[in-house]
Amino acid sequence: MSVIPESGMNFGKYDEEDLFHIETSEIYKKLGDGIPTVEFILKYNGNNIVFLEAKKSCPNVANKYESKEKELKFEEYYGSITEKFISSLQIYLAAIMNRYQDTSEIGDNLRSVSNMKDVKLKFILVVKNAEDITW
Repeated sequence: MSVIPESGMNFGKYDEEDLFHIETSEIYKKLGDGIPTVEFILKYNGNNIVFLEAKKSCPNVANKYESKEKELKFEEYYGSITEKFISSLQIYLAAIMNRYQDTSEIGDNLRSVSNMKDVKLKFILVVKNAEDITW
């Protein structure tokens, strides 16, 4: 069982068979610099797969239009999160389609997904220091 510390928070206790520590994996490191990824990928409750990104803070949507700079910062922040989700999904799908030589870092339960049409993908952003849910 693993607890994953990230952005001042602890996630888990998760079974390693259900995890892919994508951000620290050799698969990711061998792809080279500049590819953003989420913290980890987790399979749970049968056919659910979570791509989890953790942040300590985020821009407040209520302040988004106070200045052009804040608007740009807001768009860049959420654009980068989306990019992490997309890149992580692509890396994961390539791994389960055997596009990498060694996929042993990916938990067996994630690696053995055989029918993606039955899988529910969930892309989750956890923000530690947002003041309320609307933020």
